[in-house]
Amino acid sequence: MILALDLSSSKTGICCMTYDGKIYLFTYLDTQPTTKAKKEMFQDIYDKIKFVSTYFEEYYKAHPESPKITEIHIEGPLSKFAPGKSSMHTLETLFQMNYSVSYELYRIFNIKPTHWHPSTLRSANGIKFPRGSDTKKIVFDFVCNTYPEFKKALPEKLAKNNPWIDVADSVVIARGAWLLGQQNDKS
Repeated sequence: MILALDLSSSKTGICCMTYDGKIYLFTYLDTQPTTKAKKEMFQDIYDKIKFVSTYFEEYYKAHPESPKITEIHIEGPLSKFAPGKSSMHTLETLFQMNYSVSYELYRIFNIKPTHWHPSTLRSANGIKFPRGSDTKKIVFDFVCNTYPEFKKALPEKLAKNNPWIDVADSVVIARGAWLLGQQNDKS
């Protein structure tokens, strides 16, 4: 099974996809310290890294029947750079989060994660963006149209900072890696 993550310091989108292209699991982890309790829980990036890695350790203890993870795919941290919007602090935090969680996953599963630029995976999925378009909305709509079970799982009203966008990104990462794997198997 493929494990794909769209990592950030506030929300991590997670998708597990079987080798027949079906979604086994999709969810997100919210590490944004928005409430007093969450501010105490996530005092720094180390708390966030531990929270994400503990999720995977605990998940397999609670669900031993789950298919075994055999590949890990993660969006590379530089892919989130937005000129004029990303500060050096933001980039530093993304690198820390990305590679620390990557190492933790390697430690847990003994699988070295593959880091991807999102354009590679979006292209593998056949997703195209007209100039000036909202890429997040296009990816989100693509996942909703490709996987009805994803759309069905969405809450009726989506929050302004919709965490399901990060989940949709993780689905595109998983599906893109799966499609590229299918192409490599045929060559």
